[in-house]
Amino acid sequence: MFTCLLVPLDASSESAIALSPARTLAVTLGAEIALIRVVATSDARLSVLNSLNLDQADEGLEEVEVVVSLGDPADTIAAEAQSRGADLIVMSTQARRLARQVLAHSRVPVMLVRGQDHQMERLRLILVPVDGSTGSLVALGTASRLARAARAAVVLLRVVVPLPLWIYDPTLGLNTGPMIDPRWDEDRRENAEAYARRVAQKLTDSGIETGADAVLGEVAPAIAEYADQQAVDLIVMSTHARFGPTRALLGSVADQVVDTTRLPVLLLSRESVRTPTSAISAPEALH
Repeated sequence: MFTCLLVPLDASSESAIALSPARTLAVTLGAEIALIRVVATSDARLSVLNSLNLDQADEGLEEVEVVVSLGDPADTIAAEAQSRGADLIVMSTQARRLARQVLAHSRVPVMLVRGQDHQMERLRLILVPVDGSTGSLVALGTASRLARAARAAVVLLRVVVPLPLWIYDPTLGLNTGPMIDPRWDEDRRENAEAYARRVAQKLTDSGIETGADAVLGEVAPAIAEYADQQAVDLIVMSTHARFGPTRALLGSVADQVVDTTRLPVLLLSRESVRTPTSAISAPEALH
């Protein structure tokens, strides 16, 4: 479970914010860390190799391998992860385009770190948003293995989007207000919580401390707010990892969560999704 972490860095200080959560995971899991700097020219590569000017590597990390490569950043990072058998990439979102490209092409999960105000100095509570999809169950499988290895707890959250206010508006030609039971939203929330508790019970039965909850709200803001309220250390979720015009058209809940939360977010894209070895199976969790 995450035995080799790859941390991409560049010349900016912002990229170094990924070091703190990477170090926490490495210490917790007994994993190795490799730092990679990708440069555009041979002269730049030679200059970095001669000076080893990777000041970020001095931030409490010992016995860390440093790799300096020449090439396209996203392709080089993904290739380096595959060649050395890294099973997690940890990187800052300060270069958003690069982070999205790496996520879209990586065959391993990617943990994105947005800000410096939460350094993830521990791993005690993991939040997994669940919606009944295969992707959320794969994320749950990864989170459960991580929780077991780190002796952390897991909380499952299902977000229910309230009925839109426009359906109550009689000026639209049909006054649907009298036909709507004001308890519908709360009933939907209670059903969602019951689902989350059923899934959580599978993890509890396997020995993992697990909680479950459901809230009303817009999905990404609700996840970020709940994580902050519950003092969560890490969010684990799946993403389609769309890039380019398709992403702009369809959007991404995971991308919105990364933009909204101050916490590290561990994302599993379609490329990184493999058959999960977890405490539950998808068919069990769906029923």
